[in-house]
Amino acid sequence: MNFLDLNDDVLDAIVSYLSAEDALYLSSTCRRVHDIGARKALARVSILNNNGRFMSFGACVLSKISDRSTYLRELHVSLIDTSREGEFDSASLILARVLRRSQNLRILVLRLTEILIENAPVVARAVGDMNNLVVLELHHAGCDSIKMLSKVRSRLDKLVVRCPSSFTISNRRLLPHIGHIRSLRSLEINGMRFEEKLHPQLIWKGMRTLRLESCKAPMTLIVHSFPNLRTIHLDGILRWHEMPNVDHCWPSLDELTAESAEDLIGWPITCPVRSVSYRALINTTHDSEITFSQIRRMKPIALSLTMKDALTNCWAELVQDRQRLRSLSLCLVEREGFANLDANFNMPIWMEYVLPVLKRLKIIFLRICVYGLYHPEPTIAETFPDEIVQSLPSLRCLAFGVDPSIMRWWQIITKDNGERERRPISPAVGIRVKNYLSSEVFETSMAFDESPRDLNQWRISSPVISLVYHSAIYADEIEYACIGIRNTNPIVLSLTITETFVEVWTDVIEGNPRLRVLHLDFFGLRALWMWIDVILPVLEKSHLILIRVRIIEAFPAQEREEVQTDADKYSSWISWSIPSLQYLAFEIGSSECGLVESKRHVFWWRITTGDGGRFPTPISKEIGERIEDYTTSVAFESSMTIDDAFFA
Repeated sequence: MNFLDLNDDVLDAIVSYLSAEDALYLSSTCRRVHDIGARKALARVSILNNNGRFMSFGACVLSKISDRSTYLRELHVSLIDTSREGEFDSASLILARVLRRSQNLRILVLRLTEILIENAPVVARAVGDMNNLVVLELHHAGCDSIKMLSKVRSRLDKLVVRCPSSFTISNRRLLPHIGHIRSLRSLEINGMRFEEKLHPQLIWKGMRTLRLESCKAPMTLIVHSFPNLRTIHLDGILRWHEMPNVDHCWPSLDELTAESAEDLIGWPITCPVRSVSYRALINTTHDSEITFSQIRRMKPIALSLTMKDALTNCWAELVQDRQRLRSLSLCLVEREGFANLDANFNMPIWMEYVLPVLKRLKIIFLRICVYGLYHPEPTIAETFPDEIVQSLPSLRCLAFGVDPSIMRWWQIITKDNGERERRPISPAVGIRVKNYLSSEVFETSMAFDESPRDLNQWRISSPVISLVYHSAIYADEIEYACIGIRNTNPIVLSLTITETFVEVWTDVIEGNPRLRVLHLDFFGLRALWMWIDVILPVLEKSHLILIRVRIIEAFPAQEREEVQTDADKYSSWISWSIPSLQYLAFEIGSSECGLVESKRHVFWWRITTGDGGRFPTPISKEIGERIEDYTTSVAFESSMTIDDAFFA
């Protein structure tokens, strides 16, 4: 049977596996597949800071010969006011026409929104007239952008409004402008002050997720307006002038993430919260007292903290009031940075005081990363896990590492004779256990029955955009890692390179045709040299577009200068070896866990072809990181390409 003899449903299914670029090429081959290919190519479009390109796209979509506006499902766009006379106005008018015609559009993301709305009110009217939007994101928003929301007709499921930090100077009334959008389930707001007045009629009973960043918002207003919230993310919450009523809270929450305990001082959450996470370092006794007082009120099942290991007295609070804690993820900071090489190692003291508390809490999952040991003893990674396993009879899954370079995962088995044994598992399996303990299913029963959930058979088998292995992969974990990579077919793969992982690179590359981005961590130059010598020939067969190399090690000043000097040499080797590569980053001297960051030196190159060779051309860190963020987006998954818009 000829390819063109297939019916439309079969052709549509085949084209769904193509990138947007390939689908566009296919659509130009013959009339039979033109509509099918164009529909795939135009489903998701992202054009940022390139007025000329957007106008060309608009002309294509609005063509009278073939109306392609019905194909558009997701649009990301930003228009810039350039010095070219009339260009911005023309692009704005085309955008308004595209929005009016694209009645099947579901996701609209506008950047530089306030400038756009101020100078082109016709765009605001077009957004308001749309009927089928599900997600609306307004970045760099302001007064006119917020007023526009009162005209929105679509039954939005998610709304994002991000304002510049300076916008919080005066109060803004966002909620009255979205009072008619009762379909909202997710709301994300950045850089805004909420008024204190309660509006009895402004209640969103369907709202489930709220993210507030750099906002000033009274808790009483949020509880009143969103009575059925399940997930809250707080970051940089400015304290209200009056403390709210501590009895005015939600019945319960599924998840709470806060940058620090300071965010919750004006938000005294007293209801049970299934999963609680604090991102910032708990550095002082005062910080720990505030944090653990909050934890005690919320009674989480899963808890994630980063704190000094010398802070041990605060843990006793958790054994009071019938706490529910079963899953604990800790990053313990032994000291700040590497300056104080004579600092005492507090981990034995921490274990002496804290393990008895965890034993009373019946902990099932425990992840501990000890950060800050300059020259760790080789036995630490074995002796401490053994002591933990013997001290916690309820423990079923353990991850332990002295710095992220030596993070190992185990399932804890109790033998018939009562002995407890550590059995290696992959990070993906351990995280699956962690996620289960944070689920509603576990909260209902609070029972962990291993028999129907054999850890070695828990596989993630659906495609993912990004797969990250946080810890180094050693010989006993290679099989699990390769299975995870093959089953998930990631577009972006992040790994920590060890010598034992070299032999399986061919399987990793050939077994994943979608792989486009590699993030590689090397602990020292020796691992990098080995990788360049052995692995680069394998990567010649890949379709990689971007590689980011990080050397995680504290270098002496002289050696760091030598590495920086050699960075151009490394970039040339890699550029010549991988024909498909377009972007390369090289980072030296970075610290893990985001706690204490040593001086980082980051170099970005764009790989260009000319004069019979491939040459790395330096680009700015901002452009490089913007490209890197884009590779984890749905838009990139659709197209598998990076265009020149990032350099506009």
